Amino acid sequence: MIEFRKATLLDLPVLVSLDREYFPDTAWPAEQFRAEISGKTRNFLIAESEGKIIGYASAFLPSAGGLADLMTIAINPDFRRQGIAQRLIKELENWAGDQGADSMMLEVGIENQNAIALYTKLGYEKLNIRKNYYGYGRDAQIMRRGL
Repeated sequence: MIEFRKATLLDLPVLVSLDREYFPDTAWPAEQFRAEISGKTRNFLIAESEGKIIGYASAFLPSAGGLADLMTIAINPDFRRQGIAQRLIKELENWAGDQGADSMMLEVGIENQNAIALYTKLGYEKLNIRKNYYGYGRDAQIMRRGL
């Protein structure tokens, strides 16, 4: 059974380790996770199976009534295509909407066609390409969805 909850600082070591595994070229430092978990304008969620973190996602809303940003999302490869990412995104969208956000945006690597397909299915529209967002030669697709 998969359970969802808010992240705590006790999750920090596992999150840092998983991020290095999932995103070896762009992994966040521990301080970024600390800011995401502790920030008042942020929401960081965890998906667990049998007490093990199998996914996580975070959103940032700098001001009420504005644009929220999906900061990160990752799902353990063994648990993909089970609706976990979709559930995490919907929870973050609901949180952002409750805080007054009118839309959510995100950046995704242009080579990550599975993620782009999921975001499109959820109603996100392609806006632009951000060159070298993930490092030289690694562009990001910017996407947005009204809440």
